[in-house]
Amino acid sequence: MPYIPKWYEYKPLPFYPHMGQRDAELWNKFVITNNGIFQRVIYDMRVGEIEPYPPGTPKNIADAWQDLGRWRVDVVAENSDALFTIEVRPRALADALGNARGYAVLYIHEHKPDKVIVPLVITDFILPNTRMVARERHIEIWTPDTFNQST
Repeated sequence: MPYIPKWYEYKPLPFYPHMGQRDAELWNKFVITNNGIFQRVIYDMRVGEIEPYPPGTPKNIADAWQDLGRWRVDVVAENSDALFTIEVRPRALADALGNARGYAVLYIHEHKPDKVIVPLVITDFILPNTRMVARERHIEIWTPDTFNQST
């Protein structure tokens, strides 16, 4: 069964697909602290091309392959000006920046949106090197308490 993205209201939820406990706690804190900054969100958004699977692969494995072989954006969020490809990561490092940037590239390629796409990392702690690389590569970094002021 193909993945179909579902838009949710931007509010705390009891469960987020594909987020671990620490990620979900960080996201909930962000949502509660920053009420109303997004209009709606998609969780666990699949992006990217489906990788080929070997001929003769059983249907159940082929279906799973199509779903699991794609990249998964923690959150796609929308406000009136932009769409955000969000990586939620406690103590974000280089891989979180790469994920957010890669998700943005794949989202643009696949969906051709009519809004600006902003790669964004939401984290609880920003190391100086992470901040510098994010700034150089035009990746936003927000914390629950200082969103849009962290980069």
